[in-house]
Amino acid sequence: MGFNGESSWILVSDHFSRILHGTPRLSKACPVEWLRRFLTTYSPDCKEKYVVLDQGGELYGSPDVRNLFTEFGYDIRVTGADTSRQNAPVERAHRTVADGIRALLIGSNVPI
Repeated sequence: MGFNGESSWILVSDHFSRILHGTPRLSKACPVEWLRRFLTTYSPDCKEKYVVLDQGGELYGSPDVRNLFTEFGYDIRVTGADTSRQNAPVERAHRTVADGIRALLIGSNVPI
């Protein structure tokens, strides 16, 4: 739980620029407007763009998200259920950032 009530986060691993973009979220509600701003700012002008989504309900389960990626020219590639290894580059980034946050919290002696 974040200081401002954040209970989740979104992390985008941009394979084009090799940059990680992330933000804390108050809930796991679908961040359509955040994604629209992100894509407006960072979507590359190139062919064969794609996004990899797992079969979780928050993003892939949202028609608004699927329509948004289609609007910006992305193909949607879906991983199988419970197969995070199919999206290893992003899953590794999630793990690295989560481990870093965990280490900062432990080192700061902030009460649970």
